[in-house]
Amino acid sequence: MAAGVDCGDGVGARQHVFLVPEYLKDASKKMKSGLMFVKLVNPCSGGLLHFATPMDPLFLLLHYLIKAEKEGKFQPLDQVVVDNVFPNCILLLKLPGLEKLLHHVTEEKEIDNKKYYKYSKEKTLKWLEKKVNQTMTALKTNSVNVSTRVQSTAFFSGDQVSTDKEEDYIRYAHGLISDYIPKELSDDLSKYLKLPEPSTSLPNPPSKMAAQRQKRVK
Repeated sequence: MAAGVDCGDGVGARQHVFLVPEYLKDASKKMKSGLMFVKLVNPCSGGLLHFATPMDPLFLLLHYLIKAEKEGKFQPLDQVVVDNVFPNCILLLKLPGLEKLLHHVTEEKEIDNKKYYKYSKEKTLKWLEKKVNQTMTALKTNSVNVSTRVQSTAFFSGDQVSTDKEEDYIRYAHGLISDYIPKELSDDLSKYLKLPEPSTSLPNPPSKMAAQRQKRVK
């Protein structure tokens, strides 16, 4: 089951969410190559190859939970997960075992045998910290060298890069997790993890410097 929405960037790019049967989760383990390819009925042009990887559905629900939290009240999920641009988002509620995961990011109430939910930043940060730790473990297990990547991503100079490997792993894992959460929540997570801020004296990325020069010319 799949749904797509045009991103409106003028090049026909689309975002896709695939919901696959539970039995396919372990299918790749049974294959010698370790990879599972799915033939799409209407593949995108341009020679693009799409592949899927397991993902915690809570990352997909966070956007809706945070948006609904502004109303400051408990609500049933079918009133929270609503999107005029992506109406098929309601399919997320059909994922097996979803209700058992929601306690990681929400407060719950039950009235007349019906459950109501409200986003909890405190619980979410604790849950994201676990995700960061799991990511760190995977990086270490696979012997991924993150020091150079942290340096180039954060624009640290050579003598400013921490010699503490643990901090490098935390910062890099935080960056990976941040790809799936809103910017504000990523900043809150950084503070929660007590990651030091990059020095303000560090040079801006090349793209930002070019933009500043253009403003001066104008």
